[in-house]
Amino acid sequence: MYDKNKMRPTRAALLFALVIPCLSCGEVSYSKDELIQVGIEAGEGYTVRQPFVQIKPGQNALFHIDLEDKFSVTGCSYWKNRIVNTKEGCDLTLFSVRYPTIVSLTLSSSSIYIDPNITSSSSSHSSSSTSSSQDLSPQEDPIEDGSPKIVPFDSNATTMKVSKGGPHIRAHAPNGLKYFNYRGYIQTGWNTKQDGSGESIGFGWRYDKSIETLYGEFVPITPLDKFEFQEGKRACKLIAYHGEDKTVVVPRFFNGKQVTSIAANAITSEEIEELVLPPNLRRIDSLGVNAPNLRKLTFYDRLRILAEDSFRCPNLETVRLNALEEPCFSGTYWDGFQDKIDYLWKNKDKKKIVLFSGSSTRYGYFSPQIKQAYPDYEVVNMGVFAYFGIFQQLEIITSYLKEGDILIHAPEFDAIQEQFGMCRSFDYRFFFCLESGFQELARIDLRRIAGFFSCYAKFQDMRANCIKLSYDEHAYHYDDDDNYYEDFIYNENGDMTLYRPNTDFSGRISQPLLDYSVPALFGDCENAASTLDALYHEYEERCGVRIFFTYAPKNLFCLSPESDYSSRISLDGYLRDKISVPFLGGIEESLFETAYLYKIDNHLSTEGAQLRTSYVISWLTGLI
Repeated sequence: MYDKNKMRPTRAALLFALVIPCLSCGEVSYSKDELIQVGIEAGEGYTVRQPFVQIKPGQNALFHIDLEDKFSVTGCSYWKNRIVNTKEGCDLTLFSVRYPTIVSLTLSSSSIYIDPNITSSSSSHSSSSTSSSQDLSPQEDPIEDGSPKIVPFDSNATTMKVSKGGPHIRAHAPNGLKYFNYRGYIQTGWNTKQDGSGESIGFGWRYDKSIETLYGEFVPITPLDKFEFQEGKRACKLIAYHGEDKTVVVPRFFNGKQVTSIAANAITSEEIEELVLPPNLRRIDSLGVNAPNLRKLTFYDRLRILAEDSFRCPNLETVRLNALEEPCFSGTYWDGFQDKIDYLWKNKDKKKIVLFSGSSTRYGYFSPQIKQAYPDYEVVNMGVFAYFGIFQQLEIITSYLKEGDILIHAPEFDAIQEQFGMCRSFDYRFFFCLESGFQELARIDLRRIAGFFSCYAKFQDMRANCIKLSYDEHAYHYDDDDNYYEDFIYNENGDMTLYRPNTDFSGRISQPLLDYSVPALFGDCENAASTLDALYHEYEERCGVRIFFTYAPKNLFCLSPESDYSSRISLDGYLRDKISVPFLGGIEESLFETAYLYKIDNHLSTEGAQLRTSYVISWLTGLI
């Protein structure tokens, strides 16, 4: 095991052999006054002005990198970094470096073509690349609309060669504002086909690595004479919209000043069905958008300040969120959700068995055993966290399933509201799971869920003070306590494979006692079981998937004194009466001796996970 703040020893052992003659003999420590050397590896497309610097342990290392034409720095092997690309090159900061290390860079190059058929007013191009507000060119959008200025896909006007690198199954789409700036338009993402008929991909979204070229998707800005603005010294606030357009694209600039906020009641219209907000927008006041027929919203993650009632849009169905900011939650266990989705995406056309619940599912299976027993199926473990409502997760997961796939759900009883589908409120922590791939948000029907915008605002508050990381960080290197491991501690299926020894005592480990009885679990939410059953049948009918119910594992000693055998059998009978999908096993088989648990009373040890998996395999016999 390695602490995440330490260098990766393989590179350091090679490059600093003279300084550290026997790195493998033990951990080398450095005093706070001793200087360490930090360097940037040489490579094509760039030159480092000062390749090596000396700093004290724990200080930041600063580098300036001169870039060749059309290149920009998109990644760095040191996990805690900040990359700022400018016209003059790249400024790289490595934060809190504690050990001697040498860092490699990832570069991307863009091939940009300007179509001579595009009018001069829409072909003003800026090739600056920066993650700050400098990438928003301070020019004025055209006041006169004139003829439609649709940027044609078949013109090769806006293409970009993309890198296939990165540690994930899929790649991350770049921030288009770093490369293209067409006056009178806003870029809303990329397309995989030149004629615009391919997959539409937002900034920072995950997409197929086999795709080598992306084509810019642009929308024309709504004419400025349909808006009213309140001008400040450096920025503008949108205070009114006068129009009957079905699609409204709010401009980025007015009189050379950025449009950064929207006032209360500024956008009020029953005609609007699609709204695109500008990338420099920072704030929307309460009641800022009143559009009862709005169905699709596109915005960018520089929008930070808003409230739940900033949008009075009861029919809003789809949100398209573009990432301009670097991620803050890469490498946390929340981020593992995206890598599990990647594996689900990779196998979307194959027969699948999907294991679903909270963290007890992460720790509770060994999927290769299931694959060996049922070789016609790929197995995907989607367990992350029990206290998210299952609805938004199932909306995403089932969109990758097809007829004949199998979903095994093991709800955790200490989160009845969330695990049985009673809670239809968004959870701000779910944004932690989605940050490295906002494409999944577009799969959730927001008409069926509450609290989206207030949770988004809280998510933005949380990451405002976080260190910006990189999409290259991989959650499978980190355990729940944020300890770093050189090798993956998850397998490709999504199971936690870090070796977990059995517990050497009998008794409750860490969680509160839980009452396994009908009155205790369902007395305050008597419709929970029938709600879950309705959700099961909805997805069975929609996707053709087969759903099985099973019990989440629990430490036998974590049950309350009231949870006697009679109460448990009554609970099992109650659920079988309310839930009509097939059950795998009974409630008694879900209760394990303490020896088979690890640190938490529903996280199985390695041996416990293998034992439970063997149970599930036997229960599936004859059913699939």
